[in-house]
Amino acid sequence: MPALLEQLSEQDMETYAGQWVAVRDGEVLKSGATPQVVADWLRKHDTAADFVYRVPARGEPTTYFF
Repeated sequence: MPALLEQLSEQDMETYAGQWVAVRDGEVLKSGATPQVVADWLRKHDTAADFVYRVPARGEPTTYFF
């Protein structure tokens, strides 16, 4: 797993399974059902994330985009 994605705790992985999350410094800033929801929130709050990522649902393969 890439180092950036290791910022999420096991609890976060379970809590946000199947959702998109914006993460900065290991903290989830915002989660949502779509990347658009997360991006809109980031713009509205004039903030940036280290990365936006879809946390795989239980049993779902992980897909990475770089």
